[in-house]
Amino acid sequence: MEKISFCEYFYPLTVVKKAIKDYRGLADFSIQKKKNTIIVTIDNFKKKELSTLVNKEFLNYCLSLAAVEK
Repeated sequence: MEKISFCEYFYPLTVVKKAIKDYRGLADFSIQKKKNTIIVTIDNFKKKELSTLVNKEFLNYCLSLAAVEK
């Protein structure tokens, strides 16, 4: 299980939700919001070897979506 925290100032909730929708075929995602932080939990990777890659690529994808949205 991986947990990623996003500052909502840089990563709007809409961006994180879109990324989760786009990546849902690779693992199970859950989202939790606390104050100005969005916490994403990634679990049950479809392939174990993807766990490290999905985490890094998911972060990059969220960043690219946030950059386009602003």
